[in-house]
Amino acid sequence: MKILLVGAGIYAVLLVTALVFQRRLIYFPFPAYKSTPDSAGLPWTEKMLAAADGIQVCAWHIPAEGAGSPAVIYLHGNHENLGGLVP
Repeated sequence: MKILLVGAGIYAVLLVTALVFQRRLIYFPFPAYKSTPDSAGLPWTEKMLAAADGIQVCAWHIPAEGAGSPAVIYLHGNHENLGGLVP
């Protein structure tokens, strides 16, 4: 029973810590790109997409080199913006 109470206490502390520091855990992208596809010699355009909730999402369109080439959608997660992924 004592182990169960200690486990519940640790879990409660983790939940409160996550609640208190939740603003610091949110994704904050870098304000400028480190590089763009231009630096890799790729043609590209920047597109702004609107999500269902009205949030604007930036996307890069880099056309495929040949007809019938597959499309790739890459979601980089919350660590950086697209500019850090060009190399």
